[in-house]
Amino acid sequence: MWWRFREALDPEGEHKAAIPPDRKLAAELGAPIWRLRGNRILIESKDDTRRRLGSSTDRADALILEWHGREDAAYRRVRQEMRESWQARRRRTRPWDPYGIDETADPIAGF
Repeated sequence: MWWRFREALDPEGEHKAAIPPDRKLAAELGAPIWRLRGNRILIESKDDTRRRLGSSTDRADALILEWHGREDAAYRRVRQEMRESWQARRRRTRPWDPYGIDETADPIAGF
């Protein structure tokens, strides 16, 4: 997640993410050390970062988790809208009744 967020902050990238003007947040985002191992990028663990800095990167973690969850939230929102649309469409249409019985009519009214 950290590396994807780093790429999202690239002004030439496709995500165009930005961070609020907060010096502590900027420092936390730049704190973890990374290195290449073969073709993989390894990012320092949260515990190692906390030990090295003497404090946690909670603000950065919160921002990255929120940014990472944006796609899930958008997916849930679209899915809910589709479900509501389907339910509304279903309420408007009545199932075919081969006997022509009107379920909304009063059954005793004809007697």
